Amino acid sequence: MSGINRVKSLVFKNATPILIALLAVFVLIKMPVFFTISNLMSLGSQAAIWGLAAIGMTMLILTGVTDVSVGAQIYLGGVLVVRVYQATESMLLGLLCSMIVCMLVSAFNGYAIVKLGLPSMITTLAMQQVCNGLASIIIGRDSVIKMPDAFSKLGQSRLFNIPISVIIFLLLFLISVVVMNHTRFGRYVYAIGNNSDAIAASGVNVFRIREITFLVTGALCGLAGTINVSRIGGAQFGMGAQMEFSCMAAVVVGGTSMLGGSGNIIGTLLGVFVIASMDQLLRMFNVSIYLYNVFWGGVVLFTVSMDLLKKYQEKREREMRLATDRNS
Repeated sequence: MSGINRVKSLVFKNATPILIALLAVFVLIKMPVFFTISNLMSLGSQAAIWGLAAIGMTMLILTGVTDVSVGAQIYLGGVLVVRVYQATESMLLGLLCSMIVCMLVSAFNGYAIVKLGLPSMITTLAMQQVCNGLASIIIGRDSVIKMPDAFSKLGQSRLFNIPISVIIFLLLFLISVVVMNHTRFGRYVYAIGNNSDAIAASGVNVFRIREITFLVTGALCGLAGTINVSRIGGAQFGMGAQMEFSCMAAVVVGGTSMLGGSGNIIGTLLGVFVIASMDQLLRMFNVSIYLYNVFWGGVVLFTVSMDLLKKYQEKREREMRLATDRNS
């Protein structure tokens, strides 16, 4: 392999870490306040919302499917929590209702995609519209619903100066690492993403494994929606918009391939922090809100493109090695 090809291979394989390092240096020079403890704690509180959904999204993408309805599920789950709390003054009951409804939504997604064979993008895009519509109907004329201080305890309380939401996210993240790396279920998730037909032929119930990943994603979206409305002290119209792009970008930045079967849940933690940092930096640099969609669309397009280019480069290297071995 020539020197130019080696450099190209190195860039393709490490494009994301290189850009993250350059971004960190730039921020350190231009906005050192970003790295203060108080700001990092605030960042963690926001990142926990995306992080919870990103855990489930990682599992889904590893199996070879994508769910673009997670942002709408967070929105729907949060609105349900607010309305249930208004009726019962019970955050626990609101949380249970939110998780159950989001799990039902995800269960339908899994059934339609795996059993009926519908494309995952079309199915979850349709469910995104359904969830957005239902949440908006539940809000009704109240475009903003403010809740009493007691409602905000879950989302705003701290333990040893660490937001409770961050602690919950990290605990669930550690559990997911153990599940994905040290259990049979985790091995099946990777195997299905690599070759679902082969794993089905070996006797594994592919539908059950994929349905479990959808149910986990739904439950995490319900929890994320609960923490989100508690953190902001209420609900507002369209508060889940674009969250699915943030979650997807975090997963891919973390090293999980959109083609399935490759990646790790630990990388998702880094991806969540990077995407949350970018979002906060846009605000700190006073970037126009109208450019947000352009920026996030570009981030998702870039990360997916880099993943595909990396796969292509790895394939070429394998072919070159095989050709060298045959000629030797």
